[in-house]
Amino acid sequence: TVLDSPAITLLFTSIRNLNTPVAQYITDADRLMRILAEEGLARVKGVEVHTVTTPCGKYTGLKPPNQKDMCAVSIVRSGDILLEAVRSCAPNIK
Repeated sequence: TVLDSPAITLLFTSIRNLNTPVAQYITDADRLMRILAEEGLARVKGVEVHTVTTPCGKYTGLKPPNQKDMCAVSIVRSGDILLEAVRSCAPNIK
């Protein structure tokens, strides 16, 4: 599945631009990895429909699996940037 959103397009444009300053590249790459980590976690098998009560009424959303039942694996030569983003989003993942 390919993710298609204006935010992802904006960040990819920035990090692919030869003229993007290093500090901006790092910031935008971190933001992009955070989006990818959140999307990946939302697509993990075991995510189930969950209804909660809000001040405005009932809301049907998603309930993730227990983080302690999951593990994240580093990909060699990737710089661990995505692993850091996953750990930031889900600190209890092994």
